[in-house]
Amino acid sequence: MMRVLNEGGSSADALAATRTNDGANFKYRQLAVIRRSGELTCHTGTGCRDWAGHVVGDGWIVLGNSLASAGVLDAMAQAFCESAGAALWDRLLRALEAGRDAGGQSMADGRHTRERSAAIRVLADNLLPCFDLRVDLHQTAVEEARRLSKIIAAIETYNRLRGEHPPDTPAILDWESAHLNDPSVPNVLA
Repeated sequence: MMRVLNEGGSSADALAATRTNDGANFKYRQLAVIRRSGELTCHTGTGCRDWAGHVVGDGWIVLGNSLASAGVLDAMAQAFCESAGAALWDRLLRALEAGRDAGGQSMADGRHTRERSAAIRVLADNLLPCFDLRVDLHQTAVEEARRLSKIIAAIETYNRLRGEHPPDTPAILDWESAHLNDPSVPNVLA
């Protein structure tokens, strides 16, 4: 998929290449591609665990599988759209929170499945991560992602300041004490 996109192929070309390369396993895949141009495509395979599907909007796609219902995706889409104007990472996290609150994931027999992981990665124009967050094997992964997002956002602000205005940038420990009121953030010199 990435090779096709890097060579200038369309999102539909990338999806077709993945279908060809994946063969019989493609029906178990759920994929979405959004190009910087806004061109998008997605696929929810017939082998994905119920409830599975996707919702496509203007420049965005919400998708999921093993969900409690279609309402999970509807809630995610609504939260994403209602948060227009916020940072992209925050909009994505709000969508995850809304999905969790609308029922989240469940087993085929309807039993609710606890959260296990949450990840958000936003790339800048130079394809370097400007927000990179992953929580794995956590009882309340989305809640933990929200807590960590506040720390990451503050550190990213510091890194931007340091890159753009080095003489005006305080020492990292001074910055942390002024901007991070989170006792779980370790003091590297303690």
